[in-house]
Order: sequence, then C-alpha cells, then structure tokens
Amino acid sequence: MGRGGMGRGGRGGGMGRGVNGKQVMEQISRETGGRFFEVTRRIPIDKVFAAIEEDLRNQYSLGYSPERTETSGAYRRIRLTTKQKGLIVQTREGYYPS
Repeated sequence: MGRGGMGRGGRGGGMGRGVNGKQVMEQISRETGGRFFEVTRRIPIDKVFAAIEEDLRNQYSLGYSPERTETSGAYRRIRLTTKQKGLIVQTREGYYPS
C-alpha cells in the first residue's frame, strides 16, 4: 500500500506504523468511483442504507471509445464534467487499457 505502509513482514501493527483501514477503504472508493460509508451514532446503518438506495435510484452509466487506440498499457486518467451546475459527478480516476 502506498500510504501508511505495512509493518515488518507485510503485517500491520507491531512497533511500526500500521495500516489505517478506514483510509485504505476511502482511497479504494475514491479510485474506483465508489463511495465510502461509515456507521456511527450520528449516522446509523438505516441512514447509510437510505443514502445507498438514493444513489442507486439516481445514477447513469456512460461509456466511450478513446481516440487513442494503442495499447501501451499506460494509465489513463478520466475527467468527466457537466454543463449543468449543481450536479455531482462520481467516476473512477482512470483505467489501464487492455
């Protein structure tokens, strides 16, 4: 893992800096276009499920064909914007072409 690092021998914890599971899950969510939800006293599980249900009712799936067709294997960033203000765009950060 990039940030936080692993302890000796690839195991978290110990005397070294351990892996922060919440930060790892937030990073994975951000990179893959997902969302991270944490259940707390202020945000109970039923509110988390309600937010997920709302997301599922208000999503679209888009696709495209890139202009560059070479398959160099280099990572390609994605940036999607809208002309209409006030909309939330949630995408993954990029992809590796196959």
